[in-house]
Amino acid sequence: MSFCKDRSRAIVKINGEIAHISKLPEIFIEVEPFIKCQDFIVEYYLEDTGYFHAEEDGYTWNELSGIFYGPIGELRTSFVPFPDGHHGYKVELYCYGDWRSGCLESPEWYELATYSNARIKSSGITDVRPRDDEAVANSYTLRIINRNGDEEFLQIFDEFPEYEVICGCNIYTEVECKSDNKKGFCCIPCNEIVSKLNALKNKL
Repeated sequence: MSFCKDRSRAIVKINGEIAHISKLPEIFIEVEPFIKCQDFIVEYYLEDTGYFHAEEDGYTWNELSGIFYGPIGELRTSFVPFPDGHHGYKVELYCYGDWRSGCLESPEWYELATYSNARIKSSGITDVRPRDDEAVANSYTLRIINRNGDEEFLQIFDEFPEYEVICGCNIYTEVECKSDNKKGFCCIPCNEIVSKLNALKNKL
């Protein structure tokens, strides 16, 4: 959901407390389920093209698997050079950790495999399941993105976060001033300021 378009700021309260103040609204708030850190078995495939004969193309399917921490994101392949002069493909998974690093708050790309001198046509995930069929416990992530598309805030909550947004002044019709009220600011309409200035001018 989006909030505070054309406003001077956006104050986000989470569970009754101020958690974030953005000075680049309009802001977008996303709340999504987050699978707590645990082992997942990820099975994926690669289809690579080889040359069985001098003038005949062929292809093979390689079924691969690995253990990672959830939640699991997308799979990608990228064309990379190798020191020996050959080229190949690096296969990466976007997730919140793997057996080397443990669980992370922010997702990163992790290398699954690298193939030198291979011509991979396609790749994909065929199965994702908890290791040893452990129970999956859900928590939630709350993410705040500003008008430039930059992520300003990300936090994981054990329960669904209740949030409210307090918007600042209208940047086109109001002037924001400091105040000792609960919000810490007040909004004065521009036409009111202009009216008072004109009245003062007429008295001079």
